[in-house]
Amino acid sequence: MRGKKKQTERKSVERLVAVIDTDSSREFSIEKGQGPCLKDIPSVAYKVTRKTSDENLKLLHTILFARRGKAAQIKTNILGFSGFVWHGNEEKAEEKIKEKLDKCNKEKLWEFCDLFDIHITKATTKKVSMHMKEILLLSSQQED
Repeated sequence: MRGKKKQTERKSVERLVAVIDTDSSREFSIEKGQGPCLKDIPSVAYKVTRKTSDENLKLLHTILFARRGKAAQIKTNILGFSGFVWHGNEEKAEEKIKEKLDKCNKEKLWEFCDLFDIHITKATTKKVSMHMKEILLLSSQQED
């Protein structure tokens, strides 16, 4: 008869557990600006809610918040916007917003103006004046 084999002793297994910290700087929160929320302006709230979530709304979200938004939250975030909150150098931040608006073609700027109820005439309005009107509206958010 054969002898019994020695049974090998089992080693305990140490498992690697990945700890995923949510970076607090990646958390998104809408800071309160100087003016009323866009959802408090009836005509703007109506137009934003009726609009399908397309590239223009995504671009607008990027301009307003300097970051992309999740598809399900783009409209909610835009409606919660109440004006730019400047951190540090106001002129530098305003220049960045002007650059983003400058990258937009005239059609998109007209759509933004229509969305925010800024009355312009398409034939005579220059792109630069539309930038200024939009920036003035978005930084102060005064209701007509």
